[in-house]
Amino acid sequence: MTHARAGNLGSAQEKVKEVLDIAANGM
Repeated sequence: MTHARAGNLGSAQEKVKEVLDIAANGM
Protein backbone atom coordinates (compact mmCIF):
# COMPACT_ATOMS: atom_id res chain seq x y z
CA MET A 1 0.00 0.00 0.00
CA THR A 2 3.09 2.19 -0.02
CA HIS A 3 2.87 4.16 -3.26
CA ALA A 4 5.79 6.44 -2.37
CA ARG A 5 9.17 5.53 -0.90
CA ALA A 6 9.58 7.69 2.21
CA GLY A 7 12.05 5.35 3.91
CA ASN A 8 11.54 2.52 6.38
CA LEU A 9 10.34 4.95 9.05
CA GLY A 10 7.67 6.45 6.79
CA SER A 11 6.56 2.99 5.65
CA ALA A 12 6.32 1.76 9.23
CA GLN A 13 4.33 4.83 10.26
CA GLU A 14 1.89 4.37 7.39
CA LYS A 15 1.45 0.69 8.23
CA VAL A 16 0.83 1.50 11.90
CA LYS A 17 -1.72 4.14 10.96
CA GLU A 18 -3.53 1.69 8.68
CA VAL A 19 -3.59 -0.96 11.40
CA LEU A 20 -4.93 1.55 13.92
CA ASP A 21 -7.64 2.65 11.50
CA ILE A 22 -8.66 -0.96 10.84
CA ALA A 23 -8.74 -1.67 14.59
CA ALA A 24 -10.88 1.41 15.18
CA ASN A 25 -13.30 0.31 12.47
CA GLY A 26 -13.43 -3.19 13.95
CA MET A 27 -14.28 -1.77 17.36
